[in-house]
This record gives sequence, structure tokens and C-alpha cells, in this order.
Amino acid sequence: MNIILFILGCVVGWFTNHWYSVNLKQPELKQSGSGGGSNLLGTGFHYSNLSIRNELRSLAIKFPETVILGIRLKTRFGDQVVERDPARECRAYLLDESGKHICQLFWLIDNNVQDTVDIQSGKSANLLMFVREDKNPKRFYVYQRKSQSDLTPQTNKIPNFIKSTKFQVKISYSHNRNFSFPTEVEIDYQDNMYLKTKSGSSLF
Repeated sequence: MNIILFILGCVVGWFTNHWYSVNLKQPELKQSGSGGGSNLLGTGFHYSNLSIRNELRSLAIKFPETVILGIRLKTRFGDQVVERDPARECRAYLLDESGKHICQLFWLIDNNVQDTVDIQSGKSANLLMFVREDKNPKRFYVYQRKSQSDLTPQTNKIPNFIKSTKFQVKISYSHNRNFSFPTEVEIDYQDNMYLKTKSGSSLF
């Protein structure tokens, strides 16, 4: 009997450790905000970007809300923050509303632009989306750099739009995971452009 209990304990322990290391700590990306500016890397282009975050995991046991004799009892126990693994080799793509590929997107890291990025647990990275010029305020372009050494936005033969348009963003990363979400650019009657997601919008 003791041997059986020992073996059973080993099996349960193995499954628990496997679940913790393989499932619990896997990275998970979320779109957490948006932003932009009027002078991308000194090029003079207005730009928009999205913030992508590798979410921390919170472990807790929660019971239904309970009130006894008018006293509200605590129903959430054991809040514990778990560090996820880094989301490695994050590579992003822009799709149209139907899911058709348009082009690759780039990450804005400090004063540089990169094809891929690693996002640590609890940290965020900025994904460059669209740019526009003051001399042509009614048209916006998907950000594409001229070359690896010249980060000036390319406007020749680059996907561009002159009306409000809906898109999808797809990000592939480590553990063969993918994260997709909708976004859109809305142009109002004064030709102001807004990058919009479920988490909010930003003017660019």
C-alpha cells in the first residue's frame, strides 16, 4: 500500500510540475494601449503605435460573494503573481478585415526599428502601425522603413489608404503561439486620424 501511495504521489507531483512549467508559465500577449507622435525618429512623420504586453499571471482562489449577518466575508484567497516565460521572437503582421495578409509590421525599440522583439514577463513593446505626412494629410501609410540603415518611412509602393479602414494584427511568438486582434483607422470630417482598438484610441 505504501509503495502504491508513493508511486501515486510521484505521478501527481510530475503532472503538477509539468502543468506549472509548461502551461502556467507560458507567455501570453495582450494589446494594452496605443500612442503616437508628430516626429517619428526625427523624420517629421506623424505616427501611431500599439503597446503589446506579456501579461503576468495571477493565481487566486475565488468563491461566490458571501454576506453573513450583514458582514461581507472575504471570498478571494492566495493572490500570487507568477512570472511568465519571455515571449520570444515576436513577429507582427498586418491583415485586412477579411484576414488577407498585407505586410509585416515593425517594433519601435528606443531609437531603433526591429523585425522581432523579445517581451519579458510584465513588460511591453511598441508596435509601429501607420504614418502620415503634413504635406499629404488625407493619406496614411503602413510604416515600412526605407532600409535597415535608413528608418525614414517609405511612401513609394507602400500600402496606403485615404478612408477609414478596418484591419487585423497577428503576432506570432514562442511556443508556436499566435495573438490576433482587430484595429482600425478612423478619419473624421476634419481629416483627423485615430488609431482605434478595444482598449482605446489615439490621434496621429
